Amino acid sequence: MKTVGTLISNEFSNPLNVTIQGNVTVFKITSNNMWNNFGFVYDIFSIFKKYNVDVNIINTSQFNITTTTEETSLSRLNKVREYLLHNYIVEMNTKNSIVSVVGKNIRKYENIGNLFKITQKYDIILTSYSSNDLTLSWVIKENNAIDLASDLHNLLI
Repeated sequence: MKTVGTLISNEFSNPLNVTIQGNVTVFKITSNNMWNNFGFVYDIFSIFKKYNVDVNIINTSQFNITTTTEETSLSRLNKVREYLLHNYIVEMNTKNSIVSVVGKNIRKYENIGNLFKITQKYDIILTSYSSNDLTLSWVIKENNAIDLASDLHNLLI
């Protein structure tokens, strides 16, 4: 399928748009010791800092932190993984993309439920909603990113 790039102009065309961010690695970091404990977030992200690995999406739960990075050095990523394995269960998943709907007041989009209906046919690794109400993102394997982005684009535009 042929895809068209983004046209950037000073004219308003659509309140929501779709983006793809490629070369994303997902770290799923798990430990039962996270529940009612303190310091583990600092511990985990100090390791990313130690190896100069930037992170973008961060999701947390009682026993899990999932984060994404666009770091391209497999050596650095493996060092982070190996270091984290001393205290946590770690899954490192490469070759992903982040497909995002970007715009102002996303939660007020009248067909927001349809965005989630579209994603049901894909194997979504992670869903993230930005606290500033500007981005709704799905992490997906790279080979499915263009299809998901096209489906979302067709709904929105």
